[in-house]
Amino acid sequence: MTAAIYPTSGGTSEDAFPPAEMIADAVGAVAGISATLTSDFPIKVQMPAGMSCSGTIAGVQNVYVARVKNSAPGQSFWW
Repeated sequence: MTAAIYPTSGGTSEDAFPPAEMIADAVGAVAGISATLTSDFPIKVQMPAGMSCSGTIAGVQNVYVARVKNSAPGQSFWW
């Protein structure tokens, strides 16, 4: 899986997501895809060094958007 974190505008610009390092991926996954259909997998994303979160979403300040994707076409998961 790949990850990106957008620290400033609440994720409104697709091109502005700097990459982030996946430090824990789905267990047993190949290219971020697992054959298990009904399990949740804990994942971890490392914030880039020196990044500060200054976005505003729904009136909440100092937030970021993290995007985690597998390699399947059309797959995108947001946190």
